[in-house]
Amino acid sequence: MAGADAQADAIAFLAGTPLFAGLNADALSDIAMASTPFRIAAGETLFRQEDAADGVYLIRSGRLAIAARAPGDDLVSVNAAGPGDLIGELSLLDGARRSASAIAEADTDGLFIGLVRFRGMAAFGRPAAFAVLDRVRREVARRSRLTLTAILDRPASLVVPAGDGSLTRSPTDGLDEVFAGLGRFGGLGMDGARTIAALCTRIDAPRGAVLADAGDVADALYFVLRGALRNGLPRGGAIEPLAVLGPGEVAGTIPAIDRERYALRLESRENAIVLALPFSAYDALCASHSETAHALLDIVNRQLVRDLRRMTRHLGRADALARFNGQGEAGHV
Repeated sequence: MAGADAQADAIAFLAGTPLFAGLNADALSDIAMASTPFRIAAGETLFRQEDAADGVYLIRSGRLAIAARAPGDDLVSVNAAGPGDLIGELSLLDGARRSASAIAEADTDGLFIGLVRFRGMAAFGRPAAFAVLDRVRREVARRSRLTLTAILDRPASLVVPAGDGSLTRSPTDGLDEVFAGLGRFGGLGMDGARTIAALCTRIDAPRGAVLADAGDVADALYFVLRGALRNGLPRGGAIEPLAVLGPGEVAGTIPAIDRERYALRLESRENAIVLALPFSAYDALCASHSETAHALLDIVNRQLVRDLRRMTRHLGRADALARFNGQGEAGHV
């Protein structure tokens, strides 16, 4: 009976949290069965930056400080988490090492969902796993836009001239082998690469050509096959570079998830060959729940997290520079 009571309690707790609210009873039961309780005392560390990710933590009570190493090896508080918050959720999308440390500011408890058990749910096609992944993707997209807004609130550390070149569009004949041969796209296999390439348009983008601008209606994902693209924030007539996307990377993942307008200017940093997958084709493929669809979503998941980590590091550098400049000014008062 104790086990049944614990299961019912976990289900009730999950149903009352923002991430899991609205899931059906079967999905909540699956997640509750995959979870175990955790408890940590104030002052203790739940996990450290660069630890191997082993799962996610859903907080029932207490408070955690999320801190990351900044330039100069300072430990900078970047966020805080309290009741109802999920910690470590990026590991569900990319399985990478922890990007920050979590330290208890008060006695904290909740539920832990192990990565191995969660992946097992996904491997067996349990709807709960896919529902959670979809919600985590949306949360990462939301946080990415908030981070971009925060970067715009800081002075730009570097700006470069904006590009103004033109594009050439053509069929994708002969590019499926190139597509499948890139490491980050390798999970598609030849059949998957051929399926997706057939839905795409080839874009030849000379250096400086603009593929999408901030504020444009979003309509496609862009797969980089050759050369490099640059994502940047418009700053007057220039842009603040945030990331260079090389072969095997994807642009446009944030609007692919939330369907808001493009938040960044996307232009070619050097001569590039890109495949553009319209969102209409992306949606139809994802709805098929085929092996190719799952492989594509895995690519999107990893790129979405990679981009958020880059933005967070960029924001951290901007804040560290502001602190350094502030200290310098204070020293000359």
